[in-house]
Amino acid sequence: NVIPEADFGRVAERASEYIDFITFNRLKTDATSRELDEVIKCNCAMAELIYNYEQSSQDGDMQKVSEK
Repeated sequence: NVIPEADFGRVAERASEYIDFITFNRLKTDATSRELDEVIKCNCAMAELIYNYEQSSQDGDMQKVSEK
């Protein structure tokens, strides 16, 4: 509901790449169907986070507060 249909494929792909990275690509070959259902939910949640991050960055909400 959060991500427009035009952007969903792109951000879902980025989320999938990140999940593959942190699981060392094990889910592609070793996952059970129950695990895959959970990964699909995780992928959607991560896609929403990525999309929200991109939107807040574009809107200028993410301003640098301090720097060392």
